[in-house]
Parts: sequence; C-alpha cells; structure tokens
Amino acid sequence: EAAETYRWGLARFLDEARALATFRHPHIVRVLRFFEANSTAYMVMEFVSGEPLGHWIRRNRPVDEAAMLRIVRPVLDG
Repeated sequence: EAAETYRWGLARFLDEARALATFRHPHIVRVLRFFEANSTAYMVMEFVSGEPLGHWIRRNRPVDEAAMLRIVRPVLDG
C-alpha cells in the first residue's frame, strides 16, 4: 500500500512540475526542468536571491501595512 501511495504522489509531483514549467510570470519562480531518476522525481528551479520571508519579517518587526502590501500584492498577482 505504501508503494502505491508513493507512486501516486510521484505522479502528482510530476504533473504539478509539468504545469508549473508552463508558467511565465515575474512573481513566480520558473521551473527550468523536471525529471524522474533514482526512484524519485526532481524539479530544477531558477535561483532567486533573497531571504526567507520569515527572516525578513523578524528583522523588520513591526511590519506596517504599507510594507506588508508591497510584499503581498505581487505574491497574490503571481
């Protein structure tokens, strides 16, 4: 049963990677390649420099509404 669940998840991962690879949007990290190897699957994405959102928030507390909107609006647009 676990093997069947794994194969199902692997197929869904590849389906999602295939769909994401078609997206072209300035606020979505591009999927450059996806493939199956070593009994699993991989997704190669473009490198985007920066820091994790959680780190930024901790460093900039308290975050005012204007700053939060500058972050959230592009994410929602993506």
